[in-house]
Amino acid sequence: MPTSFSDAWHVFLVLPLETVLVFLEGYLGPGVAIIAFTVLSRVVLFPLTVAQTRSTQRMQALQPQLNALKTKYAKDRQKLNEETMALYKEAGVNPAAGCLPLLIQMPIMFALYGAISGAASNEDSDFAKPWLWLDALNKPDVIHVFGIALPFILPILAAITQFIQQRMMTQPTDDPAQRQQQQMMQFMPLMMLWIGTSVSSGLGVYWVTQNVVGIVQQYFTTGLGSLATLRLPTFGRGSPASEAIVEQTSRDRQSARGPRAGGVSSGGGKRSGGKS
Repeated sequence: MPTSFSDAWHVFLVLPLETVLVFLEGYLGPGVAIIAFTVLSRVVLFPLTVAQTRSTQRMQALQPQLNALKTKYAKDRQKLNEETMALYKEAGVNPAAGCLPLLIQMPIMFALYGAISGAASNEDSDFAKPWLWLDALNKPDVIHVFGIALPFILPILAAITQFIQQRMMTQPTDDPAQRQQQQMMQFMPLMMLWIGTSVSSGLGVYWVTQNVVGIVQQYFTTGLGSLATLRLPTFGRGSPASEAIVEQTSRDRQSARGPRAGGVSSGGGKRSGGKS
């Protein structure tokens, strides 16, 4: 029997998941096994993901009323708590409902990381052999430039898919506090890019696959979210960026011709006067 928390964690969570991963690897190969393993885990956890997403949406819908209560009862903490709980009861919202699915998912997610890391750490396993462009799934996917390890394909894909999923999870809001929190979360893809230079490629395959599956699930659950309001600069004909460039160029040409146009107009007036 396990004698410590770390032993229990490994025996009851990490080891069973690692066994499933190795079993899949025997039929599918190491890289595809990680992809299939990740998709399977996301499908199993999908009901919890939906519950968390819907609870978060209901809480976001109540934010204007909660802010109004905070302003109204700023000096009466007890009354604020009473009115807040009454609002939750009237709206049928449980504040803990959004946290419970996350508390269940997080240990499983960390155990998945441990299982993939354990399977890829064995130098004699197929996870330590080349797969696609990767030298091995137990080594980081990096490219060395002048001796500096820079993120290559998997870390970049992880950062991009993380950004897309994050934008889809955040809903448009006019609440300043929520908007500030959403802006702070924009640094998460950069963190993924940096972490990707030090973790094994197997974990990178897991994270990219998880993000892609999460994007599909998020789309059918809540739609595009804040991703629908994202505007990227385009340079095609008629685009705002190209119109701005054309307008600026036109102004520059007019300012360059301005003095000459004035001189010609003045000289033309004199010649006309001379003829008369």
